[in-house]
Amino acid sequence: MMLHNDLSQLSVGARAALDRKPAFFIDGTWHSASSDLAVLDPSSGQQVAAIGRGTSADVDAAVQAAQRALVSPAWTG
Repeated sequence: MMLHNDLSQLSVGARAALDRKPAFFIDGTWHSASSDLAVLDPSSGQQVAAIGRGTSADVDAAVQAAQRALVSPAWTG
């Protein structure tokens, strides 16, 4: 017997989060992902969401933002 999750039972907030366009929060702003990966429900194989697929440029931007944040007065006091 195969069980299937009833996605209609999700809250409005959870559904909105799953339906959101994949993006990255880098340096205080949202950046659209150039492509995405499907998130599948393992019980049914149904796609329930998508997450952003980061590029090397996305990683570089995130690392640079983190390095700036770590030396900022907000972190160093």
